[in-house]
Amino acid sequence: MTDVVQVATATESGETAQALAASAVQARLAASAQVSGPVSTAFWHLGTFGQGEEWRVVLTTTAACYPRLEAHLREQHPWSNPEIVAVPLVAGASRFSPGAIEYAGSVGTRVILIDGSRFADLMITHGVGVQTRNTYAVVDIDEDYFE
Repeated sequence: MTDVVQVATATESGETAQALAASAVQARLAASAQVSGPVSTAFWHLGTFGQGEEWRVVLTTTAACYPRLEAHLREQHPWSNPEIVAVPLVAGASRFSPGAIEYAGSVGTRVILIDGSRFADLMITHGVGVQTRNTYAVVDIDEDYFE
């Protein structure tokens, strides 16, 4: 399992979303952040069903840094109880940007960058995060049988 997580939240405007993204990255609580929107949303709030549009913010950080990032987002977010979720990343692109390599070297814990192909090989080799669906027998012709 990786130590990298993606954190998502949403806001009511693109400007607010961009401000949250920029403040988290500038504070070095996230390596990167993307803003997208508007996105359609359906939700329950204080017992009432609602629909509307929001701007989504997705940030990439480490599991160790997540508590500080969450606290930062709660402090900076205009909503009193924003949804903030984190999911672990189990695979990623096969090449790393210079910025990703620099960030991995700057964090306080040891980070080993493994590309997607190598990560998949390790998962299969060690049986982590995979399930056997089918097993095939590979056979050779027994040439002694025909003598």
